[in-house]
Amino acid sequence: MCPANLARAGELVDIVDSPDDSPGWHPRTAYVIESRPPVQSALYGDSPGAAQPLASSLGSAGGCELVVRYADDGTTDTISAAKEPPSAFEEAALPLGLLGYFGLVLLPSGAPEGSSGRSTWETFQRRHDEIMDKHVVPPGDHSPPPSGEYWGATAEEDDGDQAVRVTLQFGRDGRMSGRGNDGVDGSYKIRDGLWWAKPDGMVKLAWKEVYDEGFTAICHGTLDPATAKISARFASSRNVGGSFSLKPKPSVF
Repeated sequence: MCPANLARAGELVDIVDSPDDSPGWHPRTAYVIESRPPVQSALYGDSPGAAQPLASSLGSAGGCELVVRYADDGTTDTISAAKEPPSAFEEAALPLGLLGYFGLVLLPSGAPEGSSGRSTWETFQRRHDEIMDKHVVPPGDHSPPPSGEYWGATAEEDDGDQAVRVTLQFGRDGRMSGRGNDGVDGSYKIRDGLWWAKPDGMVKLAWKEVYDEGFTAICHGTLDPATAKISARFASSRNVGGSFSLKPKPSVF
């Protein structure tokens, strides 16, 4: 069955890799890049509020899939959102509208305190704490990314897109620091900044932006060593999230 509340592009989901709650296990947070409804939806339209059966003969071509990008390492994957049909007992015990599906838990941005899902901000906080705890100092022979001025722009969930200019300093000890200025939100300092190299050569980044206006944003992303372009996602304590990209300041300026 394909769930009625199939996540849409741009939404944040948790990918469940294990069916149990064994110690140390936790889901992986990801962003939905593409949502693929069941193939038969094109034939009879969507049915809001109802799960849709999948034709077993179609296999993976039957749809009900999500293309996602993981927040922790930037990799992409295609996963099935299909679930086993409920048993007769389950159908009797729970209203259809409450039947969940194994594998995905939608985490709406800015979920209210006390809701069943964590907010985007809470998820980023948890992930950043994990990164800080597990960070390993890069080998001494691995050159840090280029320090200097980076320019770019944000794409924010509340349509508050703005220009970004930031000076980044990358240390050989795996730390990063700096100061920046967003076109609308103003000046900030970088705190708890880290960088580390992946086996494929890509550089992972994680840092906090502490704004003069009194709020904080947590940023996680990657830096392409070939171009020094930074692509990242962020969540702020104001319950606003989004994405942004940065490049070294153009030499003509």
